[in-house]
Amino acid sequence: MRLGKGSLLFRLTYRYRSEEMLKAAGADANVGLVKAVESGDLTAIKFQMELTGRYNPRIDVNVNVEGLLARVVDIVARHVTPEVMEAIANELEGVVDPSAAVGQVRELAPVFNNAISI
Repeated sequence: MRLGKGSLLFRLTYRYRSEEMLKAAGADANVGLVKAVESGDLTAIKFQMELTGRYNPRIDVNVNVEGLLARVVDIVARHVTPEVMEAIANELEGVVDPSAAVGQVRELAPVFNNAISI
């Protein structure tokens, strides 16, 4: 039985050990990534966001916000009374210009999607 570099036993042992070393290095890589993110490394931040699924550079999300809002207002207007529509308009004005608000304006929750860019 041959036990040199070409032997089956050597190749299987070598593959097993190299895979174990790679797995062990994964923890070090994770710690290094966290340190780089904490230090503000934008490349590391982008990579971390890709790993967690919060950002995908291959997905292009372009939304015409004005057109979308116009359609939403049209839909809402068909289903509510003029008084309700006026209340909605007043609250939306408060979001755009807090000094124009009628009553108390609440801060809107942020919306996260794949449109985040680094």
